[in-house]
Amino acid sequence: MEKKVIFVLMFLLLFCFVVSADTINNYSVKDPVALGQDATAYGLFQDTDANVHENVLCSFYMLDSNLVLIDRADDQYTDSLGYFMSKFTINEPTFKRSDTYTLRTVCGGVSSDANFTIGQRESLSHVGGQEFDYLTSPENTDTVFIWGIFIIILIIVAFAGIKIFNIGWGK
Repeated sequence: MEKKVIFVLMFLLLFCFVVSADTINNYSVKDPVALGQDATAYGLFQDTDANVHENVLCSFYMLDSNLVLIDRADDQYTDSLGYFMSKFTINEPTFKRSDTYTLRTVCGGVSSDANFTIGQRESLSHVGGQEFDYLTSPENTDTVFIWGIFIIILIIVAFAGIKIFNIGWGK
């Protein structure tokens, strides 16, 4: 008898999860997105069990190609019909040109993902800017310091060699 009761309770529990499914429909993100423009996500949240669509909190997250969190966009509430929309400005150096990113939207207990690409060609100044940002970031300054000391030591050794061996240019 106890096995039948446990089986019925498990069936009812599974039935509740299957019947009460929240969904995000018509989810879309503008693709491609140019730098300096907005990545726009919109869709329709539907709560099938409680029939509540209005004022559901939706959060938006930017993820890289490995689905690692880059930035949190913002939070929005759904309108009276369940629609939501969010805009997030795409800027360098956080987003690299020609890479693909994911915008994840979480409404209530359900989430949906859409990919978009940064659609501008990479320029030489962008590469130089990235290298400068890398060299000046706090976690990389120790490497720059070590290389700087190494270069200064090489310059001192070169000038000492010139003085010791009495090498002169143009004599």
